[in-house]
Amino acid sequence: MVKRSVLLTVQLVVFVPLFAAFIFCAWTAWSRYNLQYNEMERYFNDEQVAVYQEQALEIYMFISVILFLAVAFLAGLIIKTIRFKPKVSGETN
Repeated sequence: MVKRSVLLTVQLVVFVPLFAAFIFCAWTAWSRYNLQYNEMERYFNDEQVAVYQEQALEIYMFISVILFLAVAFLAGLIIKTIRFKPKVSGETN
């Protein structure tokens, strides 16, 4: 049986980069959503000399939703692990 502190540490080690990936992907999707695309569904950035396509927005949004679900699930597991009270041997109910 795994100790609760080890389980909580592993969950937090997984949670932090997963949350960071969600924030980065959601921020990218939001910034792409606010661009002014032309009739060919493209945006040209003069400063970076880059062309962004509007179809990438759907992918960023899909990945953001998947990452959000994973973060929410893992946050629920962390809360459940914190609230879990292990039974002490010799204790009767």
